[in-house]
Amino acid sequence: MDPPGSHADGPRATDLPAAPGAGGTPAARPPVPAAPRMDPPHDEGVTWRWWEALAAYLVALLLAGAASLPVLQVVEPRGTAELVASIVADAAVVGLLLLWLHRFHPGWMDAMGRPTRPLREVGAGFLGGLALYPAVALGLAPLIALAIGAITGSPPSPPPQLPEHLAGLGLAAAAAFGLVAAPVQEELVFRGLLYRALRRRFGRWPAAWGQALLFGAVHYVPAPRLADSLLLQAAMVGTGMGLALIYERRGNLLAPIAAHAAFNLVGLAFVLGRG
Repeated sequence: MDPPGSHADGPRATDLPAAPGAGGTPAARPPVPAAPRMDPPHDEGVTWRWWEALAAYLVALLLAGAASLPVLQVVEPRGTAELVASIVADAAVVGLLLLWLHRFHPGWMDAMGRPTRPLREVGAGFLGGLALYPAVALGLAPLIALAIGAITGSPPSPPPQLPEHLAGLGLAAAAAFGLVAAPVQEELVFRGLLYRALRRRFGRWPAAWGQALLFGAVHYVPAPRLADSLLLQAAMVGTGMGLALIYERRGNLLAPIAAHAAFNLVGLAFVLGRG
């Protein structure tokens, strides 16, 4: 609340008893105090700093990667093994980060937002993800490809994000990874941890750009040409922005998780449909 202004010495009209005058003048009313200013929803509960969240994420990635290595030795073929290992790693990252939050930041659930109507949030997020996919795939990505092609002299092509010739366990792992593991892990990290901490420190739009750039960076996929990898990463920056806007609009993580799953569902359908 803003501090009250200073007053001159001497009596004030509102300090005196107010009574109706002879002519029926109504009694003076004391001024209504201004409503106190409040921080944006949930920001006051964000007790972690952005660099602290990033460090926790990197440590969790290293530990989760080590935990998933045995999967690569057990599961065959290689493409299926990579997907199963990714699921194990994502689950480990989520588990480690939740332990860290529970131990050091017990108010994290309120800070990230609790959905009051879970089914409604899932539905709204899912529809948002269905709208986000064509906005990125048919709107943003072609423009980025034109810009990269104008610079390099040849149009880029995004690298494949799934192994080829999936069947049986491989298809099930692709669905579990794209629709559950990746959305939960990435939304917790990029929208829940990083966006919230950046938003509290720098404001909404710097936070949206910051987490989106990091989101694009982690989606690097090796390709014969660097331009191909950059096309995918730039498209993922736009995806990260869209998911952050959904989170900002809905105020809870459940909605962007559903949006992320819907986005991946459309992409998975196109990839498997072509195969």
